[in-house]
Amino acid sequence: MKFYTGPEDLKDVIERYIVIGNDMAVYYLNNRKVSIPNFTEEQREEIKKIMLQQLQERNESVNLRPYTLQKSFDTAVLTTLVGSYIANRIKFGTMKAYLTIGTIFGTIYLTNRILKEKAIIKEVKKSNLFLDMYEELQTPEGKIAVEELNFDKIYSEELNVNTLDDFSYSEVKEVHKKLKKVK
Repeated sequence: MKFYTGPEDLKDVIERYIVIGNDMAVYYLNNRKVSIPNFTEEQREEIKKIMLQQLQERNESVNLRPYTLQKSFDTAVLTTLVGSYIANRIKFGTMKAYLTIGTIFGTIYLTNRILKEKAIIKEVKKSNLFLDMYEELQTPEGKIAVEELNFDKIYSEELNVNTLDDFSYSEVKEVHKKLKKVK
């Protein structure tokens, strides 16, 4: 999980866990790390349950409408900035330097904001798709569907709440489509 907007404090929100031999390292969103030596499968499943609950809480508390409206507004302002820069380069010779500097900074700032908003929207959509197909992923058919898509993943080929950040939105969307066809 890359961000959280639910009721819990960030020190309690699990970002991911990594298994190294018999030890597990649990990372939290506030950059805290907890090591669990000689962990059991029950502990791993309990952590997955907590992560799944936190993901559901985050998605329920996030309203995408302000993000999409802000992205649309920022895109319109960016287009206006670039358009006015082009128009003023042609018409007004004395204001060229101020318009150029203002347009360059405005373009960089707005492009950065648009990309951040787009990333948040994709992250929430990806996790919504994951939550929608969570039950199917637990079945043998679901695991086969993920394996058949043959993603080159460093950590794991299993799509679960811990490895969700390793998959892109388009990959999760592909798995979702494949599982809906199987159903």
